[in-house]
Amino acid sequence: NEIFGDFGGILPNYEIRPEKSSNINLGVQYNIFFKSGRELLVKVDGFIRDQEDLIRPVRFGFQNIRFVNETQVNGRGIELSTRFSPISNLNLTVNFTSLSNEIGASAANGSVGRQVPNIPRLFFNTSARYTFENLFNSTNALEVFWTYFFIDRFSRNEVDDINQANPTEVIPAQHIHNAGVIYRMKENGLSFSFNLNNILNAEVFDNFRIPRPGINYQLKINYSL
Repeated sequence: NEIFGDFGGILPNYEIRPEKSSNINLGVQYNIFFKSGRELLVKVDGFIRDQEDLIRPVRFGFQNIRFVNETQVNGRGIELSTRFSPISNLNLTVNFTSLSNEIGASAANGSVGRQVPNIPRLFFNTSARYTFENLFNSTNALEVFWTYFFIDRFSRNEVDDINQANPTEVIPAQHIHNAGVIYRMKENGLSFSFNLNNILNAEVFDNFRIPRPGINYQLKINYSL
């Protein structure tokens, strides 16, 4: 799709070059397992990425995008993830990411040090899941879950200071709540799921500030052979 497009909004770019990256990653993970079956996991990862010819999408016109190369990008970031089971069958998770992607010195002077457009710098999510096992004296299980996603504001254009950017070019901070249930019939290989997305009908956008759906729902039936 990056080279040939997909005839559905992605324009071709036959001059696209493959990405190159030199990375350093360092992580620490800590686990505690309790006698009651509870578990606590904390994981922290840091990374440095010196990237050449980073492939990223750029808008062309109102409805189309095209993938282009960013000559040099200096990426720095940290990720934190935790998982905790305070009681049996209840799982709580938290994930946090802070990311910086600065345009490197090989770019035009006016772009050096600016953030690569269309990429959030800070995002966060948390979830809670509880499973009711062996329902109705069978192996069936019912899982109930809730998730929350936060994406901090970012710009779809190169800017020196997002606080002084044109508001129409800034994707605002987004808060998204989802909830749902999954019913699994293990003996039959069947599962039924109902997801209620964006339950607070918040205003949400994609990375090009195009509005995404408000409150919506999904019903799925899966069969495993």
